[in-house]
Amino acid sequence: KSILISLLFIVFIHYNEAQVKFGYPIPTNEEDLSCTINLCAKRGEHCSTENKTTGFECDIRDRCLDGICVEGLLENEVCQISADCDFGYSCVPSLNGKKYCEKAFFIDYGGACNKSIQCSHSLDCVNNVCSTPLLGCFSDLQCAEDEICTNGACQKYILQENECFIYRSLPCNKNFRSCILKSFNVSSIGICIDDVPEGSPCLTAKFSCQWGLGQYCSPLFVGSSLGKCSNPGSNKFNTCTTRRSCGENEYCKCDPTSGIGYCVILGTFLGNNCQDASKLYIECFLRSNCTQPYSANPFSCVRRNCMQESLCYESFCSEKLLPFDFCADSPCNLQLF
Repeated sequence: KSILISLLFIVFIHYNEAQVKFGYPIPTNEEDLSCTINLCAKRGEHCSTENKTTGFECDIRDRCLDGICVEGLLENEVCQISADCDFGYSCVPSLNGKKYCEKAFFIDYGGACNKSIQCSHSLDCVNNVCSTPLLGCFSDLQCAEDEICTNGACQKYILQENECFIYRSLPCNKNFRSCILKSFNVSSIGICIDDVPEGSPCLTAKFSCQWGLGQYCSPLFVGSSLGKCSNPGSNKFNTCTTRRSCGENEYCKCDPTSGIGYCVILGTFLGNNCQDASKLYIECFLRSNCTQPYSANPFSCVRRNCMQESLCYESFCSEKLLPFDFCADSPCNLQLF
């Protein structure tokens, strides 16, 4: 059940990486997440480029050219913007004045690199290794696995019994326990726990409550980075056109044919096979020796080692009627399903 804590975070990472691919801004207000977005078009069908958050959108691997979805450009092909390139590539300027599609943002800390654009988490490529940015860190993910980012510098920290790095991926991964804050203070160090009591401190930007029970992190006040784990209540199915119409623990589930949706509690969109698929995905990650499971980039370590598991996760743990999903076909071919 603790695996469910990680599910929605993976979905959000997929969404953020999709925005990098397409070169679109990540939505910053509720109107951007309206029921008019995410109408998917297949290759050869009509698409819209006039408004990046509305209209028919191509598959994440394709591009919209003259109003028609066509195959995205591959490595070393000339491009104008990142939206021209296949997923996993960005449009990068070269010394000859042209721009080319290059693999981007797929190597984690400590991995071998040739240039900084290959590194994830805004790492710098230093001596052919993805390393802490030269100007200093702002995230624990920019440090070694036994370090935390403190005042812009990576510092080694030896975990005590039952402690965990709260910003790390699967910090209690040996037994899938939850890593939660010790108190209502922002910290990189948390504690591993089996069951998360209602009212426990949590981070609003990280899913540290018990998703197996449908808990969510309710902010202490508007805009707070701290919150308390709260029970979800029941679905009221109020009609909506944007998330603003719904409660803090709800999404606006859309009907793309009418532009109107209804409010549903976070987590209720997870499919029947989602928990089994995500368990297989996380177990594969733990066997892979990769450092980060939360990557949709096809060239990332976890995607190269767990491709089939990741496709099954995407197939069963996404909801095409939620505005933050992007257009992608993820067939699951594992015999278990």
